[in-house]
Amino acid sequence: MNPQPDNEPDNDDTPDEIILEGIKEGLKQAINGQTIPLSQMWEGIDVQDAESYQQPLDKIELLESLAGIRKSLEEFEQGKGIPLNQALAEFQ
Repeated sequence: MNPQPDNEPDNDDTPDEIILEGIKEGLKQAINGQTIPLSQMWEGIDVQDAESYQQPLDKIELLESLAGIRKSLEEFEQGKGIPLNQALAEFQ
């Protein structure tokens, strides 16, 4: 994932509620260990098909997000970060 520079508009028009729900679901999955090994992501994928090729890329992006979430959880447990209700209030 490449973040956009501050002076460029964000082309993602996904509503905040949908994004937050995805983050919540990802957190639940990460906390409950509901992840799959990277080596299994390519099983049954025909890379000749563009849609099939996109699937593992999407899964990699998800895994990268989950890794970031795990890191954030660890940092929070170490006393770094802010409480969830405070973070959500800042989104509003």
